[in-house]
Amino acid sequence: MLGLGMIIMPGQDGVSASEPDLIVNSIDVTPSTWLLGETVNIVAGVRNNGSGNSNATTVDFFLSSDSTISTDDELIGSDNVIPLLPAEFWAAELSADLQPGSGTYWIGACVQPDGLELDTSNNCSVGFEVTVTENSNVCVDLPLSCGDSLSARLAASDCDQSPIGRGHFAKFHTFEAFLGTTVIIDTAWTGDGYLYLEDPSGAIVAENDDGDDIFSSRIEFTLGSSGSWKIWATTFDVQDEMTYEMDLQCEGGPAPDLVVEFPAVSFSDLTPGDNFLLSATVRNQGDAASDNTRLLYLLSDNPTISVEDTLLGVDNIASLDAGGATLEKLGANAPANLGTYWLGACVDEVPGESVTTNNCSIGVELTVRRGDTIPINAGMNDAWFNMETDGQGFFFNVFPELGKMFVGWFTYDVERPDDLVMANIGEPGHRWLTAFGDYLGKQGMLVISKTEGGVFNSSMPAVTQVEDGSFTVDFTDCSNGLIEFDIPSINQQGEIPITRISDDNVPLCEELAGISQSGVLQEMSISPAQVELGDIFTVSWNTNGASSCIPAFGIDGWNEAVVDAAGGSLMLDAVTAGLHIFDLSCSGDGETVTRRSRVLVLDPLAEPVFQINEGLNDAWFNPDTDGQGFFINVLPGPQLMFLSWFTYDTERPDGSVPAELGDPGHRWFTALGEIDGNRAVLNLDNTSGGIFNASPPAPVTTGDGTIVVEFSDCNSGTVDFHIDSADLDGLIPIQRITLDNVSLCEILSGAQ
Repeated sequence: MLGLGMIIMPGQDGVSASEPDLIVNSIDVTPSTWLLGETVNIVAGVRNNGSGNSNATTVDFFLSSDSTISTDDELIGSDNVIPLLPAEFWAAELSADLQPGSGTYWIGACVQPDGLELDTSNNCSVGFEVTVTENSNVCVDLPLSCGDSLSARLAASDCDQSPIGRGHFAKFHTFEAFLGTTVIIDTAWTGDGYLYLEDPSGAIVAENDDGDDIFSSRIEFTLGSSGSWKIWATTFDVQDEMTYEMDLQCEGGPAPDLVVEFPAVSFSDLTPGDNFLLSATVRNQGDAASDNTRLLYLLSDNPTISVEDTLLGVDNIASLDAGGATLEKLGANAPANLGTYWLGACVDEVPGESVTTNNCSIGVELTVRRGDTIPINAGMNDAWFNMETDGQGFFFNVFPELGKMFVGWFTYDVERPDDLVMANIGEPGHRWLTAFGDYLGKQGMLVISKTEGGVFNSSMPAVTQVEDGSFTVDFTDCSNGLIEFDIPSINQQGEIPITRISDDNVPLCEELAGISQSGVLQEMSISPAQVELGDIFTVSWNTNGASSCIPAFGIDGWNEAVVDAAGGSLMLDAVTAGLHIFDLSCSGDGETVTRRSRVLVLDPLAEPVFQINEGLNDAWFNPDTDGQGFFINVLPGPQLMFLSWFTYDTERPDGSVPAELGDPGHRWFTALGEIDGNRAVLNLDNTSGGIFNASPPAPVTTGDGTIVVEFSDCNSGTVDFHIDSADLDGLIPIQRITLDNVSLCEILSGAQ
């Protein structure tokens, strides 16, 4: 940094032909105490103390931590020195913005030898002591938006580092605006005030005094860039105090304009507490990008939506470019009170927005009515499918204590794999997804996940799980439901009607749902519910207008009995040990009602054996191979077990093998077989040839081995398998993924 020097002529004319001797005989710094960032002025007096003329040279300025100045100190700038006659004096100057940190320092100067000097030991000055302090008062920002006004006071508590200089009290006001906007800043002072306008780069682009002793200032300026601008309000005189009122107006220029469009609700006819999904699109119809903001989801008692309505939830909305839009969704529950409501959303206004009266959507109607709906319960733990896409389906698991639902979705990729793609087990088109989330009433709202990276029945490599969409299920009764899904990775959305693969667990579902004992078959019971071999027990039933009743399952003497449609009872012998299921279906006036009871027959001469029951319907896994496992479904009437196995191929597929949905290594099997006490022997099947949620092509099922499932209690068992196609054998210990349904299993098994 070069300063501007000036020459002072000596009071004598004569010079000798001897050598020069340059010294710095004075040093001055103003101010000697300054705030960090403040500019200081340094003047060094350079004198030719010799008897000969000097050559032109340079004087260097230094910052030192002690009073001895040398060229080893921190160089802060330089100035030129002209040739000097003997006794001639030159004042070298430097202005600098120093940032050394607060504390005490010394500033000095050293004149560089001119090449003629014989003695250069005296070329440096003494040090000039200075003090650097930090400003103890932080400059206060009082933000403004276009159209805002405010009142404020300037006092000693404010910072004193405004653009006007040190010692003038100041505040600043930031505002967001866009290129081409004309801003008008009017300020009324109670004293002598001053205004500055600072652009986003920190440059002062406009200023205005109050002028002519009229205590008011005005800046009118067209902005040259978009961003965060700053208005400085400061005192004109040092240490002056005053109050002021400021008004900011903005005209013209590009600006954002946010609107909320296309509000929609997933279900418009609900019962109290039902889940629904509210969606809306936020669009920036302006000609400038918007700041980040919020979307408020609202419930109203009339079609006009406003921020005064009942708040259901909030989403954060990132900045939107001009013309940009984003679709947002919120899951919520229907109000407890019956009636008609309207749903919608409002977006918070953003700085510089041109119009703020259009920030709310229209309302969409929602009806809340009383309904005889079946609440989701553990009786829905079963295998479900869409009859139109047989060969793929779902396994539902309800965890009533957690209030959660877990679903396995067994399907295929969206396209058939190339014929060259091979599979050691299963088929290369297999895909499976899982979904997990909350349920309330008859609706479940879940998040879909895809699990990737595993190897058959192995803990390594560890799998990873990635969210991949939404899954909503709505049950109309214990046998039917509707799935609504959205999978972003394949850009597919749709609805799938589902029904159970067997109605055998419907009675348990209705019992857990608390359906009243009404209809043509009002009640059915067995007493006592636990007997020993050779004992007698009684099956009783009450009817109302039944024309016929048909028994099913049970033990010898029941399924062949003639049951009186008017009601009655039947005494039976306990001839076979085990857990026995008794069903009775009665019809009349176009209605058929099925009830179920059970009896546990014990053999007093044998060790008690755990009895497989529908309380085992759940998700099971081996903790050592987390990320793969089994869904087990017991059909207690016909004493059958249906099992699904979600796993991977025995080795990872080549990296070139594609997968639009899920993982190219996904594999799954199903198995079906008879139950005998605590054991079930199943035939293992491989189903192949399908496409995701489509038919045709129709999948083909072929036998591929056996599975033996054995349970020691309600939370532990083993899966003994043999896969014919790969000649694979193994024994897998299994347990539930949660303990929510253990108590139900213990009740149904007779353990409680």
